[in-house]
Amino acid sequence: MEINITQRCRTLLLLILAALFAAGCASKATNVPEASAAAAANSPDIRVCLDDGVQDATLSFNGDYHFQTEEARYGLNNSIDELQVMSQDGNLVIKNSKRFFQLSPPQTLRFIPKNSKSSFIWNKIAYNGELTLHFENDQLLAVNKLPLEDYLAGVVANEIPFTQNEYEEAIIAQAIVSRSYALYRLDHPVNTLYDIHMDKPDQVYKGLENNSSLSNKAVSGTQGVILARLNQPAEIKFHSTSGGVLEVDTPSDSTLGTPPDYSPDSVDGIDNDKDSPFYRWSENRNVDTILNNLQRLFSLDPAMVQRWLENGFLLDISITSRKPSGRIEQATVTIDNRSFTLDTDEKICAAFADESGKPLPSTLFFIKQPPKDTEKFYILGAGAGHGKGMSQWGAAGLALKGYDHRYILGFYYPDLTITKYY
Repeated sequence: MEINITQRCRTLLLLILAALFAAGCASKATNVPEASAAAAANSPDIRVCLDDGVQDATLSFNGDYHFQTEEARYGLNNSIDELQVMSQDGNLVIKNSKRFFQLSPPQTLRFIPKNSKSSFIWNKIAYNGELTLHFENDQLLAVNKLPLEDYLAGVVANEIPFTQNEYEEAIIAQAIVSRSYALYRLDHPVNTLYDIHMDKPDQVYKGLENNSSLSNKAVSGTQGVILARLNQPAEIKFHSTSGGVLEVDTPSDSTLGTPPDYSPDSVDGIDNDKDSPFYRWSENRNVDTILNNLQRLFSLDPAMVQRWLENGFLLDISITSRKPSGRIEQATVTIDNRSFTLDTDEKICAAFADESGKPLPSTLFFIKQPPKDTEKFYILGAGAGHGKGMSQWGAAGLALKGYDHRYILGFYYPDLTITKYY
């Protein structure tokens, strides 16, 4: 079994390596001016997808809820214990030792709280607001509807989970960024039944879990404040760790003119996210793992994969193009005479996943083959996420240096304005 790893544009890669592992250039950002308030009067509601396509779940309640069927209206509270929610013989079944409901599809159930202090527990996580269950084709869709500001309290604490006061300005910045993203998603919902996911590809939302006084303060203290373009919520992107190099992603209607190819995530020559556990990372892989990853990604014939594993194969990895920031744009993996193109961040990271299927943190990496081992190679990487918009660890680093949230937002979103939207 052999491995032959080639990488093109060697001169460019050497320059990128130098940029990654040397000190970043100094960068100066300006404060963002505050714009006038937009015409929105009140905080809107948002619909969050908690589960899509599941066949069973658990449900219980803190406080009083009710839901309506064709036969009657039912009250539910914490006295009835945990309910099993499942697809059974083509029907929606909700049951425990005290309650039993069997409903034929298609079915939509709304569990409505008596007051704002009531909450429900879906799959062991507590949420406030309404719960709607859509049931069709033996599949459950669970949607949590609640005021957007309450939703943000369950986002900020999980997107940037710092609890020390020195990170407060970064947490405030995250609150404004997350509100902007949520309002943009309201205008561009995921589908007709909900506006946003509770995790990737949107924002991490865990209801009432992990809420902290700092995150709650950041949300309430910035109520209605967003990043805007022309006084409307902008399409916001953010990520965990840039690795010192930001991926410039300026929209076509930006006021910045021609953007640079990439931007250092540094101030005074020091990378802002250098304290992140993903700032620099290294992993190793063997060729069998890559083959198994390709089988999942491209639905390869199991018998053919087994023959390769038994008889041996030649694996060639070619980095065919990189973005100006150094992140891989496209790669090709060839097994014997069959080639597989990796042309999205998701495919690239998944193709080099570990044995458990956990993908790489980012596409900002380089491959090195040990001289005496033809079945193993090392991956040297930086950052976590796509590198666009605000680096959350970079925001934390700027906060530790004493910069406030306005500077942080101005650094990462120089063409947007901070606007009081409602």
